[in-house]
Amino acid sequence: DIWLLIAGHRLSLTETTHLTVRDIPCLTAPASDGIVAEVREHPDDPSLLVLRNLSQNVWEAVLPDGAVRTIPPAGTVRLVAGTRIVFGTQAAVILVTSTEIGANPRAHVEEEWC
Repeated sequence: DIWLLIAGHRLSLTETTHLTVRDIPCLTAPASDGIVAEVREHPDDPSLLVLRNLSQNVWEAVLPDGAVRTIPPAGTVRLVAGTRIVFGTQAAVILVTSTEIGANPRAHVEEEWC
């Protein structure tokens, strides 16, 4: 399972997820539906999921290797464990939990950054 940890809440991220200004209030939606992000398949690799910026704001992503990327409107960031995303005044982290038998579904404390 893939989650976005933001403001102490875990939001499930699946291929059909849409995030709205209720989920990330510091973002500005371009339309009245309030949608500011969506999860979709990576355009070059359908086995990977990305979070697409549908807001009017620029995001900053800090990848697990420490690389920093700017995510402009319509840009994407891969949903990889440990990726940190700054949505203006709010920050979040991508958590990946295993659903295998015997796996611990709780995130490690050091992964819960916000």
